[in-house]
Amino acid sequence: MNKAELIEITSKKTNIPAIMTEQVINFAIDTLIEKLVSGEKVYIVGLGTFEIHKRAAHDAINPQTGKRINIGAYEAPVFRAAEPLKQKVRNRNK
Repeated sequence: MNKAELIEITSKKTNIPAIMTEQVINFAIDTLIEKLVSGEKVYIVGLGTFEIHKRAAHDAINPQTGKRINIGAYEAPVFRAAEPLKQKVRNRNK
């Protein structure tokens, strides 16, 4: 599913016009991003946790040239699924 499909499905299920649904979804995504960028952890009950993890500097090999390169330390967003989501995915074909 992509963002447009999420908007369409949400709009139909809530009987809220698509343009308003899009604004709400955009606001929610923008807020989540703002909180992550400011260093906060975002926990959505039943879905999971979004947070920033620090990655240490390390050496790697460029697969095209075979040369060793150094990748500096950086921060990356990560998502950890909540247990209810994990259970639903595990049991989806049962």
